[in-house]
Amino acid sequence: MSKKILRLGRFCQTCFMIGLQMYLVFLIAYLVLRVAIGDGVWWLGFLNNLAPCFFLPVVVLLPFTLLARNLVWAARLLPFALLAGLWFGPYFIPRSTASAAGDTLRLATFNVWGDNPRMADVAAWILSTEADVVVMQEVHPDFPRNDWLGETYPYRFWQATGQDWWANYTLSRFPILEAENLDWDGAEAPAQQRLVLDVNGQPVALYNLHLLMPLGETAHLSLPLDNPFLNMALKYDDSARNAQIRRLLARLAGEPYPYLIAGDFNMSDQTMIYGELAAVMRDSFREAGNGFGWSWPAGTADDFSTPVPLLFRLDYIWHSGGFRALTAQQGPVLGSDHLPLLATLELPGS
Repeated sequence: MSKKILRLGRFCQTCFMIGLQMYLVFLIAYLVLRVAIGDGVWWLGFLNNLAPCFFLPVVVLLPFTLLARNLVWAARLLPFALLAGLWFGPYFIPRSTASAAGDTLRLATFNVWGDNPRMADVAAWILSTEADVVVMQEVHPDFPRNDWLGETYPYRFWQATGQDWWANYTLSRFPILEAENLDWDGAEAPAQQRLVLDVNGQPVALYNLHLLMPLGETAHLSLPLDNPFLNMALKYDDSARNAQIRRLLARLAGEPYPYLIAGDFNMSDQTMIYGELAAVMRDSFREAGNGFGWSWPAGTADDFSTPVPLLFRLDYIWHSGGFRALTAQQGPVLGSDHLPLLATLELPGS
């Protein structure tokens, strides 16, 4: 019996070492391809969305090899642990809690999902945040007809589309000086809005955006499995969404006012295109939030009949120079496949 146990132990150890070698080969190959190609091919672009997940095994494997006194493999894992720490560690550094020196604005964004059965709870959460401005996406036409929000937001702008609940809805305590629907490529959905608010006498441009999902019409590969997440991965195509982002950046180059941009970008912060946005404006959650900020998929909405863990950060509040994010935090699960996001910002010139 002892010999069988010994052989089984050696077999398990061999399998573990082979798995460990394969994992390190994968990490090295992924990092080289990410640097060399970026999002240049569809499957690598999709994998880039999941970059933090690829380093999670290191958190377990490095302590395990140290406990097993396998210093050779511990030394091999250590560079990847250091890389993960340098890459993702700053996300978890406590932010400064310095109070505002001047006027502030509280802004919330939430893709509520058009078939959300908990819109009364959504309205209650909005009221509890005491947000000055709320931008919403995928709003069903029935929501504006209800009186859940009372007179809290006297200024409102509704943008309907040909697909009913792909509408954007902006609520504001501040007067709306200008409001327009942005028609990008004549697409019926998602919707885009640009408003100019009178914030204590200062005009501020506000963009309520819902960018296209990075999905093509057909799958790159055909597999016999019927899994909604896998099907989305095999249809991954970020070209149309990236084109929208670049048109947004071109428009912002001529924006005459300080601006806030919030909504569902259908873009992970680990993609290459994120860097193009971050070079022009500031990400409120990275500035004042804590953690990865993953906001999707948050529930069982739409095709996700089986719960899927949060994997991507798709929802953002960006701001131009002059603003300063003081706080940024996610809201609770409220019947949507997204989590809401709330930020407090100090106004320019304050």
